[in-house]
Amino acid sequence: MKNLIHDTYTVRRMRSYITKGEVLNFTNQPRNVVTEPGSGEGIALNGEGKYIIVPLITELAMKYPQYTFFVIGSYNSADRPAGVTVFAGEEAIGEIRAGEPSSNTRYGVMLGNERIEADMKRGTAKKTTNLKTAVKLFGRYFYPLTTNESMEHSANELISAVNNALWGLKQKREDAQRRVQDFLRGRLNSRDPALMQFLNTEGKADLVDDWDKQASEVAIMSTLQSKLAKEGQYIQITDDGYNVWRKGESSVLDGAKRCKREDMSDSMRTALALLKLSEPNTCIEGAGYKLDDTNYFIYDEVQLDFDS
Repeated sequence: MKNLIHDTYTVRRMRSYITKGEVLNFTNQPRNVVTEPGSGEGIALNGEGKYIIVPLITELAMKYPQYTFFVIGSYNSADRPAGVTVFAGEEAIGEIRAGEPSSNTRYGVMLGNERIEADMKRGTAKKTTNLKTAVKLFGRYFYPLTTNESMEHSANELISAVNNALWGLKQKREDAQRRVQDFLRGRLNSRDPALMQFLNTEGKADLVDDWDKQASEVAIMSTLQSKLAKEGQYIQITDDGYNVWRKGESSVLDGAKRCKREDMSDSMRTALALLKLSEPNTCIEGAGYKLDDTNYFIYDEVQLDFDS
C-alpha cells in the first residue's frame, strides 16, 4: 500500500486497529478521533493553556469527518497527546506532531508527509504555533494520493525494479564471462569449430550456453531501461478499468488518463495479455515489463514475433 508517510510498524499497527474496529474513542472528541485499545474506558483528550494540538485535532476531526485521527501519546488529565496520524480509509496521509519542547514552537505543531517534504527546501515538516494557520496547512497538504502521484510512485518503483534487475543480470553476466574466459583463454570470441568440439568433449559447452543466455537477458533488460523515460506507457489496473500514464517533461504530458480495454490498440492489448500471464518482475522482449499484478509498462511500438 502506498502512503504519504513512511509505512512503519507503528503505522501498520494503527491501520490494523482501524480496519478491525479495535480502537478506543474519547469522551470529549468526535468519533473519528481514536487511539489504540488498552488505554482504559472513559478517557478525555486534554490540552493545556497555549498548546494548540488538542484544539487542532478537535477542529480538524469535525471539519474532515471522512478521515480517522489516530492519537499517539499519553492521555491522562495532565498530559497532551504527542501527535496524531491521519488516515483516509486505510491510507496514511500525514502526521501532526506536538511542537518541540525546547524550541519556540513548543506550543505549536509540526505537520509532515511526503507532499510537504517535497515542497520544502529545508526541513521535513511545516511548523506553526497558530491554530488557523495549522488548519490551512492541513487543508493544503493532507489529502489522499492523487492519480498522478500514485502513477509517479508506481513508475518510480518500476524503474527502481528494472535498474536493480539490470544490475543483477550484469553481475551474473560478468560472472559467466569470467568463468568462460578463464577456461577458453581468450579464444571464445572466435567460436572456432575445433574449440567448440573440444568444449563438448570436455563437458564445458554449458559455459558458452550460460554466456549466451545472460548476454541475451541483459540486452533485453537494457532495451527496457532505455525506453522507460519516453518510449512507452505505464499501465495501472484498477477495479473498473486502467490508468494510463506517460512519463514526460511537462504537467500536460504527465497527465494520467482513464482507459477501457476496448480503447487500447490491438498490439497493446496483446502485450498486456502476455505480461499478465508472466511472473512479477518479468520483461518480455518486444512487449514490456510486469512489476506486479497491478503495474505494467508497455512499449509504444510493440514488436512480437509468433510462430506461424
